[in-house]
Parts: sequence; structure tokens; C-alpha cells
Amino acid sequence: MAYKGSLFQVLDESGKVKGELVFDSIVSEAHEVSNKVTEFPVDTGFVVSDHVIRKNRVLTMDIVSVRHAMEGRQRDGITAGKHNKIKEDFDLLNEMVQKGLRCNVVTILGAYTNCVVIKFKTKQDVSTSTIMQAVIVLKEMNVVGESTSASARQALVDTANSTSGPDPDAALKSLMGERYSELEGSNNFGGFA
Repeated sequence: MAYKGSLFQVLDESGKVKGELVFDSIVSEAHEVSNKVTEFPVDTGFVVSDHVIRKNRVLTMDIVSVRHAMEGRQRDGITAGKHNKIKEDFDLLNEMVQKGLRCNVVTILGAYTNCVVIKFKTKQDVSTSTIMQAVIVLKEMNVVGESTSASARQALVDTANSTSGPDPDAALKSLMGERYSELEGSNNFGGFA
């Protein structure tokens, strides 16, 4: 993700962190939370509801990966530094869908743990041969024996915030010097804190 605090941890089959998948940009995030109310018809013709089935949260992300990240924007990840990063990202996302590999994701609105990529869609053409724009749909699972508590999610967010990546505003800071700190207080254009 293109802001501080981003994290897309890929887990192996045993649930251990395999590495971080680094997208060059997250264009959008869509969060879906829903419930289903049970309905039982009775003799009088009415429907009686006595329970709520909590459905798993769904996260849809529109992502972009580029073949070669701009200088100063590279971050270490599972596919960083590869000759053709978009092919490596494609192969990894494809593997995640095919094998049902889980991941943890920190978004602008919070953390998702124990997710699976249930849908991955991209289209390449002549004008987008050096980038991969894709839509990935993730569903958070309730895994027996694994914590999905608020404290586990907060630990994931803390990990994301401590991840050191390149400072996207380093060049701007060096050009502006002390004037940058004046702007920073009034407009947080450098990312999310």
C-alpha cells in the first residue's frame, strides 16, 4: 500500500508468515460487513426470527503493481527486486487463490486476519504491459484455534506501523527544508500517521 502502516502478510500452509506482498499502489478499498437474520414461517403466516448469522467480512482491493518501481519507492517483499515483478505478483496471487493460502491485511480502516483471496481478476493489454492493475476480493475467516481478537488485530497494525519503508516525501523534505515542517502541521500530505 502506498501509505505508512500498510501490510499484506502472506501466510504459508502452516499459518506462519511467509513474507510481505508489496503493491505499488492501492487505488481503492471496499469493506463489506453483513448479517443474515433467520426466518421461520409459522401457521399464522408470519415469519419468526430468533437468531442472527454473522457473515465473514469481505474486503475488495483495487491494486496496482509496476514492473520496476520508481527509485526510492522499492520495498523489500516476497517479489521485490525481481526481473518482472508484475509476473511474480501475478503468480503469487494466483497461488494464493489456487492453494487457499491465508493472509493478514492492514487497511486504512483496520486490520483483517486469516483472510483468503477468493477472487483475483486482472486484464492485460498493449497499453498496460508494464503494469498490473487487478481487483482482489478477500474473505476473512474465523479459524479454529487462531485469535481474531481486537488485541491480535492491534498487534498487526502495530507491526505495520513499525515496518520501515522508503519515505515517499524524502525528496520533497530535502528540497523544502524547514518549510516542509510548516506544511506538515497544516496538511498531512505525506501519508497516514
